[in-house]
Amino acid sequence: MEANETEVQSGFPFTMFSVLADPDRVEILSYLLDQPTPVTIGELVDTLAEANSNGENTDTEREKINIALHHNHLPKLSESGVIGISSDEEYVTLLQPAPQLKPYLELAVNPPT
Repeated sequence: MEANETEVQSGFPFTMFSVLADPDRVEILSYLLDQPTPVTIGELVDTLAEANSNGENTDTEREKINIALHHNHLPKLSESGVIGISSDEEYVTLLQPAPQLKPYLELAVNPPT
């Protein structure tokens, strides 16, 4: 689902605060900003598994991450117009330009004290 560009732009700051309220979504967007091409869902699972790993990277943990991606994080990011998901639901593409996203990600990672 692609968001109307005008709707995304007019509510963009508020949308980003909602999107970045979850550390996994911050990790997803940070990863996507560093990638030149669409990434697979498997790559996102790997990224989140590594970021959330406390020495455990079990199949059960990876399955939990995969479920959270499909039922929570990817729909939220897609509905906000920040990412696009391929019709076969295998690839994710960043839709917002990096200069627009970076300030929000920097605030999410390093909030002012």
